[in-house]
Amino acid sequence: MNEMPENVVPAEVNNVDGSLLKKSGGKIDFSDTKLKIGDIPNMHKFLTGFDRYNAKLPFIIENFFSEEELALLMQPINKGLENKPVKQYHGEVSEEGVFDRYRPKLSTYMSRLILEFDIPEPIQEKLDKVAHPIHKDAMTLTHWNYLDYDLKYSEGKVDPELRPHIDADENLVTLNYCLDANIDWPVYVDGVAYHLKPNDMLVFSAVNQIHWRPKRNFKEGEFVKIISFDWCPPTSYRWQNQPNPIDPDIFPEYRWVYSRHIGSHPLMAKYYQQYLAEGERDGVVDKPDQNKNA
Repeated sequence: MNEMPENVVPAEVNNVDGSLLKKSGGKIDFSDTKLKIGDIPNMHKFLTGFDRYNAKLPFIIENFFSEEELALLMQPINKGLENKPVKQYHGEVSEEGVFDRYRPKLSTYMSRLILEFDIPEPIQEKLDKVAHPIHKDAMTLTHWNYLDYDLKYSEGKVDPELRPHIDADENLVTLNYCLDANIDWPVYVDGVAYHLKPNDMLVFSAVNQIHWRPKRNFKEGEFVKIISFDWCPPTSYRWQNQPNPIDPDIFPEYRWVYSRHIGSHPLMAKYYQQYLAEGERDGVVDKPDQNKNA
């Protein structure tokens, strides 16, 4: 059986990417640091448990949007998809000086396309009605993305993947919406698989629950399209005009400390072993470039 090397952090958590390497003068190994997770200023809480939650997570809401609501939601997405994509390679934008929020971005190392868009007000109102009652404290819809997983985004060199991780942001509540798919590629949350059909919504806590999608050898033409919506507290750096305290470009050493801390957590080790074991059970074979940038 394949094993995760000791204290190696999954790429989705670690995010030690090209931009970090460039900004830190080539240094991405801070193993000699004396800093601890508690030394990071303004660091958000994570894996805190569910004392502040009013609902048991995760759960699925079927047939979430009406046809009219979905048509409204797709208007800004379709408009954004008309723009020329910007290729990204582990955080580095390939076209110098071009980084428009509303342009699609190709993450070739995960074989996916990402798009930010303006959310229509009626859609946000409906989403807020689901998210706000879940948590005892104030939250605001802070971040959302359209994501399309497909072999074509890496020209077949890398299978789409989402390794075990928690979000490196204070996403207290996440709504993961299955927009469209022609395969069953479930979301695992705390070791349990949740199978979503188009128009189903999975509700969970991305900062408190380890989540992933299973290893899979995609075939040409297979795809999964989702929209992810995240709620953060008003104390989040995003609402305080502050930098992300673990931004890998600005604070690479802090990001290293955080990543190693998460990677050494017993639950992360447990679920990463599950991820690897189930991939081996299912006969998934990594492509030659699959782990080159992990």
